[in-house]
Amino acid sequence: MPVRINPWESYLRGWFIAKDQTVGILVNGEFIPAAYGLPRPDVASHFSDADITNCGFHVKFCPPRKKSRIKLVAQSKSKKSVLAEIEYVPEPDPEAALFWPKDEVQRRLAELPYQPSISIVMSKNNPDRFLLDRCVQSIQKQHYPNWQLNTLDEAEGELIVMLDQHDELHPAALLELIRCLNAHSDCEVVYSDEDKLDVEDSRCDPIIKPDFDPEMLLAFNYIGRLAAFKRTTLEKLEEYSSEWDLLIRILDKVGPGGFQHIPKILYHRRIAVQPGPTHRAWEKTLTDHVIRTGKSAVVEPGIFEGSMRLKYVAPKEAQVAVFFNPEDDDFQLRTLRSVQNKRRQISLYPLSEFAAQRPSADVFVFINRPLESINHFFFEELTAQALRADCGLVTGVSNPNDNLPRSVDTISAGFFAVRREHVLNVGVAGPLDQLIERLLSNAKQRGLRILVTPYAVAQVMA
Repeated sequence: MPVRINPWESYLRGWFIAKDQTVGILVNGEFIPAAYGLPRPDVASHFSDADITNCGFHVKFCPPRKKSRIKLVAQSKSKKSVLAEIEYVPEPDPEAALFWPKDEVQRRLAELPYQPSISIVMSKNNPDRFLLDRCVQSIQKQHYPNWQLNTLDEAEGELIVMLDQHDELHPAALLELIRCLNAHSDCEVVYSDEDKLDVEDSRCDPIIKPDFDPEMLLAFNYIGRLAAFKRTTLEKLEEYSSEWDLLIRILDKVGPGGFQHIPKILYHRRIAVQPGPTHRAWEKTLTDHVIRTGKSAVVEPGIFEGSMRLKYVAPKEAQVAVFFNPEDDDFQLRTLRSVQNKRRQISLYPLSEFAAQRPSADVFVFINRPLESINHFFFEELTAQALRADCGLVTGVSNPNDNLPRSVDTISAGFFAVRREHVLNVGVAGPLDQLIERLLSNAKQRGLRILVTPYAVAQVMA
């Protein structure tokens, strides 16, 4: 039976033993020849005939839109013989609701005021001819017509899109970029979700990305492909060493508001072992960012392979006040006291006395759940993050496998850290859950980040 590769392609494969004949399929009256001569050692073993080992065939086709019959045909110079007939019933297109219907594209596109030219930049390095042809065909099938295929030096389009020589674009990829830019005219970079193509060209391993998160981008290049850049933005930048370096330089230049995410899979990456930047190149990328921005941070390897850490450093004189529930467990108290005064001045207070105490510490850490253990640099990491000028409040993780630094919309009152000035701005009255709601609201109003750092780990008691 035919196997669906994607919404616009299927394949059929099997085996066929004949001389001086080709095999293919008839779809809507059109004969589509199959690739013949593929290894089928199982068939040769069954017939005990090594001469028929390469009797396999594989044929790709655009499936009919309506219920129809597909004929498997053997063709010689003089005649065609029908070997089998298959009733084909189209499957519902799972992406139909995500994209404009193809027969409405021209009308709807005419209503968009901004229709820039797009330069698709594809570098070629000893390509596989078949896969390169597939790549080019995916460009030719684009619903948006105003594109050109260039090298980077030749690119003249208003938008620049980078495409690897064996990867493929979704037919609506360029159109979706234009739709996004018409809705967000001030953005400089647009990116989408992606998936992978296996050896059968079937789509697999979808990568669903978050909306733009500068914390995550500074850990690794999660943006990947598809990504489109305004040419005027690229022309303002110095040379860059990799796409990750390029993205970080754009972030430094235009800020987080210059990025937009399309939550649709528009790029299909070929599964292959592809050499990427080395650790030394990653380190230089982040070090250059620290120099450009003047951040008080050092660069270290990240938690997982392919990631880096921007380790913020708090002033040695920064003081920390920790508020906790003494009744939670004596073991927790011993855990907290074990780190007290080891690396900086840390004072412990009962959570119930927070409103009355109002210590003069620079950072307040609130612990509202019984903790079984904390990692070595728990308070150091929370303090350094909380003292960042762009941080509203910060929490860590309870699961060591939670390894992504990120920005979020909200956090729980389990444990978190915040600068003293933010607490005084919102007032200390009321229970902790009300305090955190005021802090979250204050952070959002002032454009401050609500952060999760995987480098502050606390095991919570069951």
